[in-house]
Amino acid sequence: MYTPYWYHIFRHAIAWAEVRNNANDVSYLLATYDKNSKTDITLHAKGTGGIQTASMNLPNDEPIFGGARLANGRFVSFVYNGENTGVMLRGRASMHKNGVLNVLEGCDSEVELWDNMKEDDVGKSKDEIGRVGRKIKEDGSQGGILRSSLKKEGDGVDELGFITDAKLKSIPNPTSHVKEEIDPTQKELTLSDEEFEKVFGMNKELFASLPGWKKTRLKKEAMLF
Repeated sequence: MYTPYWYHIFRHAIAWAEVRNNANDVSYLLATYDKNSKTDITLHAKGTGGIQTASMNLPNDEPIFGGARLANGRFVSFVYNGENTGVMLRGRASMHKNGVLNVLEGCDSEVELWDNMKEDDVGKSKDEIGRVGRKIKEDGSQGGILRSSLKKEGDGVDELGFITDAKLKSIPNPTSHVKEEIDPTQKELTLSDEEFEKVFGMNKELFASLPGWKKTRLKKEAMLF
């Protein structure tokens, strides 16, 4: 049965009102296209934990429109496209973005959203944070790809923002103690809690709750797969 467009908008407005209510634990909303329509938007997820939890519930193959309440009381909106989102879907999302985000009243800005970001990253770009692994020179070394917090050129970072080879070689490899008999698809289990958080930016419990494809991608980025 066809669900009228106004009904979806009404549902989003109600869900967003929950996010806007500071007395409510719900602090984010995610919406995407209804599977049976090219224009109707349906609720994908809502919940607690703000933008950090929202960033852990992103699909890999469809666009997401959403908003979140930050710890400081601000409200922000965002649009996200999973890496496997098709060109046509991306284009459609671009056309409908303003209409959908207009429902999220009270947002003071639109921010970039990516997988497993932290609230402290709001207002920055993924490239700026440097959360993507840096390319390692293929010289036979086994150094893992790092999520760098280095910011300034000259502090182990070149003029393009990449970690220099010299800096990489000076950082101990967190998986150097991995024994050969360990299952090569589960090398991350050999890391200590401290090493795990440095490599993945989250604890083991949070990592275990991620979808399988996200775990695989993060392990590949860290050269642990």
